[in-house]
Amino acid sequence: MDYTTLLPVILAAVFAVNQALKTAGMPSRYAPLVNIIGGAIAGALAMMGGDYIVGIVGGITAGLGAGGVYSGAKKIKEVNRLKNYK
Repeated sequence: MDYTTLLPVILAAVFAVNQALKTAGMPSRYAPLVNIIGGAIAGALAMMGGDYIVGIVGGITAGLGAGGVYSGAKKIKEVNRLKNYK
């Protein structure tokens, strides 16, 4: 399987782990750190036997994307909530 095919899977996995940790009581301020570290680890594992640097950088990018997905969805939810009050 091509590495670029795995990046969305890494993003979804990091997002899910982060949400599970927040639900378990992890403070939200640690979420970006968890995204970066989790993405780097997942990216390195995805590149087993290949170029680990590419895997780590891609994983960090996917981890940062996971944080962006959350903040983007949160912002859309907030805008919709404000529209309903008008």
